[in-house]
Amino acid sequence: MTTLSVATLPRSIYIEPTSRCNELCQQCPRTLLSREDDRDLSFDKFRYIVDQFPVLERVVLHGLGEPLLNKDLPLMVRYLKERGTYVLFNSNGIALTARRGQALIDAGLDEYRLSMDGATRVMPLTRSGAMWGPSSHYRRNRTRASPWFLCGLRP
Repeated sequence: MTTLSVATLPRSIYIEPTSRCNELCQQCPRTLLSREDDRDLSFDKFRYIVDQFPVLERVVLHGLGEPLLNKDLPLMVRYLKERGTYVLFNSNGIALTARRGQALIDAGLDEYRLSMDGATRVMPLTRSGAMWGPSSHYRRNRTRASPWFLCGLRP
């Protein structure tokens, strides 16, 4: 008798934790195109999606929305890490506070990618809704968060 082995696919998926965003960037399809109503993915719905994949090596937790706006993001990261999954997401960093950053670190986040056009006056030209300057929310939070976390490095 011959046994057929079938690979479990896919092993890498993208899940959008929210379709909400705290910016209106000129170049973003979210700003320019018609789309569904803004909403967050609930943790129960997230688990329902994830549990359909027996083996997940890598999960990217972003789409067109800003992942940090979903209150359950650390819980999602922890759930994936308990399964042995590599977890990452891109973010504009505006909602990253020391507390939020620590919750993601504690959950086991592998990689955080800060998405920005620049750290100068070019930002307001391309990103509406973001306040960039010496006293901006981003700069205040950037100095309070762990430097390795912002760079995607582990200590």
